[in-house]
Amino acid sequence: MHAYLMPSFQADLLLLSSSEPLNLVYIETVRCEPPNNRLDRFTGTLTFAGQKYPLDNEKILLRGCTLRNTDWCFGLVLFGGGTDLSQTRIDKKKKKSSGNCQLIFGFLAFMCTILAIGNLFWEVNEGSQFTVFLPRQNDNKIIRLGNSFYIDWDRKMYYGRKDTPAEARTTTLNEELGQIKYIFSDKTGTLTQNIMVFNKCSINERVDFSFNRLADPRFMFHDHALVEAVKLENPEVHAFFRLLALCHTVMAEEKREGEIYYQAQSPDEGALVTAARNFGFVFRSRTPDSVSIVEMGQQCSYELLAILDFNNVRKRMSVIVRSPEGKLSLYCKGADTIIYERLDQSCSKLMEVTTEHLNEFAGDGLRTLALAYKDLDEEYFNQWKQRHHEVSTALDGREEKLDELYEEIEKDLLLLGATAIEDKLQDGVPQTIEQLSKADIKIWVLTGDKQGDIFITQTKTFKKYRIATVAAAVVGIVQFRCYILGSYTMFHLIYIPPMFRFPQAYALEHSLEQEFLKTACMCKAVICCRVTPLQKAQVVELVKKYKKAVTLAIGDGANDVSMIKGIFSMTDLRT
Repeated sequence: MHAYLMPSFQADLLLLSSSEPLNLVYIETVRCEPPNNRLDRFTGTLTFAGQKYPLDNEKILLRGCTLRNTDWCFGLVLFGGGTDLSQTRIDKKKKKSSGNCQLIFGFLAFMCTILAIGNLFWEVNEGSQFTVFLPRQNDNKIIRLGNSFYIDWDRKMYYGRKDTPAEARTTTLNEELGQIKYIFSDKTGTLTQNIMVFNKCSINERVDFSFNRLADPRFMFHDHALVEAVKLENPEVHAFFRLLALCHTVMAEEKREGEIYYQAQSPDEGALVTAARNFGFVFRSRTPDSVSIVEMGQQCSYELLAILDFNNVRKRMSVIVRSPEGKLSLYCKGADTIIYERLDQSCSKLMEVTTEHLNEFAGDGLRTLALAYKDLDEEYFNQWKQRHHEVSTALDGREEKLDELYEEIEKDLLLLGATAIEDKLQDGVPQTIEQLSKADIKIWVLTGDKQGDIFITQTKTFKKYRIATVAAAVVGIVQFRCYILGSYTMFHLIYIPPMFRFPQAYALEHSLEQEFLKTACMCKAVICCRVTPLQKAQVVELVKKYKKAVTLAIGDGANDVSMIKGIFSMTDLRT
């Protein structure tokens, strides 16, 4: 299939070549798994000239995707009928309010019986003079239609910055808005602006600067000591920013000399690469086998030997590169708890100081990452690379075997420091939450981020409220904190039920879900941290199941789809 710029793909394709250089591939045989609904995973092998090459989701173009920043490409059709995308679709269902459902199922049988009997008498006595009026249901529809116009015309719902008014997409849920008892919201991009700004960093026991707006032409910061350390070629500082310039999946586009535009899958990665650029370590380009950066004005090309991808289980990403001098190095970045488990014992003192800095960053509501590296032995890496190739071309158990290899090489790391990225709240969020709380509407924030109190640290609105931390513990892969918002002076209350003291416990398991819900419903607002997309949907379903309440789910990302659509039932409001 020959695809051009912008039109979406009509089938799942294996990318063969494109207008971009250094990516021409010729195919003999492709063996892969059958179509399934896992869009983030793909397992297959490509055979060319007797040699096998691994295929993963990064080499696949899914049906419905759009080609951007590339003029054309050729692709081999893998799945033309039951594509991966088609298996994830949920048939749209007509939205009905709970009032309609109660009317239909509660009174239908009764009314039909009464009217059928009464109709016999009416037809005999007054049938010829009886006048049939318009059904009241039609009157209700007209009233709802008028309400939807008022929503569209409401100036208080107009967003002037983007010239976007409110738009009522349905007229069947108007009366439901006044019955909402629980609001479930994502944090990043929904409550926050999703504009990541590199704010602070910790390098070799030092917090080197306190502010950075990262507007490329007007890069501003307060602590000039960090710039001096870069100029003086401090080895730890250079290694820190070299890691940021190498360990990522960002694509660079340079239309004119010196005008570099970064395209990142994650805003966090874009902010980190931009920070490295502004401190003299400029990422210029990449090919499948190399990464080109400019280190303090000198062009350097690093051979890219392996990428150990990030996922929600690993919570880290690593790259293995060979420097121009021939030195093999592994650079790793990820969640601090994950990185700490893989550090060499010699980093214990540095780890303690960095932990203090990370706690300060988290206390300021910043998103944090830990950075580490290690030098590799040539002979050991060659053996590891051979095993990696064998495992990556296997069709059975590939992911589990790759995880074992990654665990083997990602150990005895040396800590470099930590980064802190700011994602500011959107305008009006604190005031909106305050008003909703006064209306006795409970707010649940479901986020994949670590524990961080964005309401307290970034605004003054909640300083007058009473705050209690309930069950602030790791519950399997779920961490949650509950905040009680009262009207008294601030105080902290920590209460950990006995069942939450065991790390193997899961709050959403059947045996624990009611206890979790009972504890959470004692609070006016709840923040569930480190939750997966499926767990978001499970939390929403848990409240609906036992509370029988009208709920509202809000989100802006792919990981919020199951929560917003209400895959367990269709009684949610959706935005």
